[in-house]
Amino acid sequence: MFNVAQIASGKIYAGLENQVQNTAVGLHEFSGNKVQVILFHDEILARRLREKNIKVHVIPVGFFGYFKSVNMINKTLISEKIDIVHSHGYKANIVAYHASKKIPGIYRIRSEHGLPEPFSGFKLLKYRMYDYYDRKIAAGHTHRVIAVSKDVRDYLLEFLPETKVLYLHNSIGPGEETDEETVRKIRTELNISPGMRIIGIIGRLVPVKNHRLFIDTIKRLSELEKNVIGLIVGSGPLENDLKEYAKKENIADRVIFAGFRNDIPSVLGMLDVLMFTSLHEGLPMALLEAMNMGTPVISVKTGGIAEVLSECCPEGLVDSYDPDKLARKCLELLNDPTLKNKITEAALTMVKELFSLESYTHKLSAIYSEMMRW
Repeated sequence: MFNVAQIASGKIYAGLENQVQNTAVGLHEFSGNKVQVILFHDEILARRLREKNIKVHVIPVGFFGYFKSVNMINKTLISEKIDIVHSHGYKANIVAYHASKKIPGIYRIRSEHGLPEPFSGFKLLKYRMYDYYDRKIAAGHTHRVIAVSKDVRDYLLEFLPETKVLYLHNSIGPGEETDEETVRKIRTELNISPGMRIIGIIGRLVPVKNHRLFIDTIKRLSELEKNVIGLIVGSGPLENDLKEYAKKENIADRVIFAGFRNDIPSVLGMLDVLMFTSLHEGLPMALLEAMNMGTPVISVKTGGIAEVLSECCPEGLVDSYDPDKLARKCLELLNDPTLKNKITEAALTMVKELFSLESYTHKLSAIYSEMMRW
C-alpha cells in the first residue's frame, strides 16, 4: 500500500480539477492506497473531495511567500509519510518538485492533460518561462509522466525518453442523473423558450477553445434552422471579446453566455448537441460526461476527441474548422433521430468499456507499483 498525495491548483472546477477528483476518489474507493490531496485554493474541488471523506490540505501558493508555502507542503509530505507525489498542471508540477526534492525515497509522477496553449504578449513570455522550467523538471526529476491522449504522448516524446512516458486516458465515474424538472428550471433561468433546440459548448473562455468558430457556426446554423440557439458555458478572459464578436456578427440574440456553472450534468441533459471547436484538446471531461449521459457530440477532428470519436462514432467528427460544415453536421443530427441514437448508444458503450473509474484506478495503481520498483 502506498501513501499518495495528489497536488493541483483547485482554483476553478473545470476539466482538470474534475479529473483530479476522479483520480483521488478512484484511489480512495478502488485501491488499497491511501490518498490525500494538496490544493492551492479552497474552492469547489476541495469541498467535493471532503464530501467523499478524502483528506484535503489547502496551502495557498503565490508569487510572494512562495518558498514559505513550498516549505509547508514539504512538511505535510513528511508528516503524512507520502510515498508518491502525483501532480496535475505545470504550476503544481513545479511546486511538487520543490516541495519533495529533498525528501529521500519519494517518487514524483505527473499527468499531462493537454498541449501547450496559444498565448500572446506577456502571457506568452511568462508561459514559455514556466514551460521551459517544467520540461527540465520532467526530464531530470520526474519518475513517470502520464499522457491522457496519444497526441499528448507523442508531444512528450519529443523531449522525454520513451521509458518515462505512459499513456492512460481520463476516466469518468457513474453518471449523475438529471430530470425534466431540473432541465426546465435551467431553461427558464437562461430564458430559453421550450421550442428552441440548444447547441452547447463547455469550457474556459480562452484562445485554445476557439469559441469564435462556435459563434460562427451558430450564425450559419441559424440561417438554416430558425429554432436553434447557442449556449456558451464557462468563464475566462475572452468573455467580453466574445460577446462583442457576437454583436458584431449580428448573432447576439442567438448566443447565450451562461458563465461558470457547477451543474454540468444537468446542462448536458438539456443540450441537443455538445460541440467542440478547440484548436487542441487532450481528453476533455465534458466529452466523457456527454458520452455517459447520452448527449450527442460534434467536434472538429482534434486531439483526444478525434482519438475517441473515430473509434465509436466517427459520424460526429468534422475534418476542418469550417462553420458551414459544423452547422450542416448539427442540422443532420438534429433532424435524424436514428443517427442520434446510433451515436449516443455507441458512445455510451465505449465509456462503459474503456473509461470507467474502477478500470482507470487499477491501471494507475499498476503504474505506481511499477514505478516504485524502478
